[in-house]
Amino acid sequence: GKTDCTAAVQEALDDAGKCGGTVIVPPGIYLTGKLHMRAGTALNGYSAWSFRNDGTSVFVLKDSESDCLLDITDAFGCSVTGMCLNGRELGENIHGIMLRRDKYNGGGEEDTPTVDNCRIGHFSGNGVHLEKVWCFSVRHSMLHRNHGAGMYIDGWDGFVIDNWLSANRKGGIYGGRAASSVTATGNRIEWNRLAGFYLPDANCCNF
Repeated sequence: GKTDCTAAVQEALDDAGKCGGTVIVPPGIYLTGKLHMRAGTALNGYSAWSFRNDGTSVFVLKDSESDCLLDITDAFGCSVTGMCLNGRELGENIHGIMLRRDKYNGGGEEDTPTVDNCRIGHFSGNGVHLEKVWCFSVRHSMLHRNHGAGMYIDGWDGFVIDNWLSANRKGGIYGGRAASSVTATGNRIEWNRLAGFYLPDANCCNF
């Protein structure tokens, strides 16, 4: 949690992108700036998180100069498993995991990222920010204590399963212009300041 690990972790992610590989994050606290995942790759940590504490593989945001900690835009088919991301309340509107496009279907194919068994919290923006996303899943994770929403969804074809969405200022899930065809099953949604679900323009959803 003291040494800037951004360059080292990014090099590993880039190398994984060349071969469809997996980056394994050993137990530890890693201080890092913005990171970019690549298509067809995985980022795997050792979770062991609890309701009150981060787990053993932890990325901690280094500074307030980034718009997110982990950028998964164009990382088609990527997966993030067993990681804890801590934003340290830094900056304004900095997200934990982010996919952002300028237009719907901007990548030309389904994005299909998976976030599984992760703990993402204390970001000044949203825990998971999916802007104009097409096909995604967030499962078995805790999205908590973010200044924005636990999860922002603007897009369609998503599965939100068995998560904790707790104590986020702008709701557990905040929907954009097209939070549609989303299935949300078995989630614990509590203590969110705005609402549990805030979905003003959603349709074809299953709760």
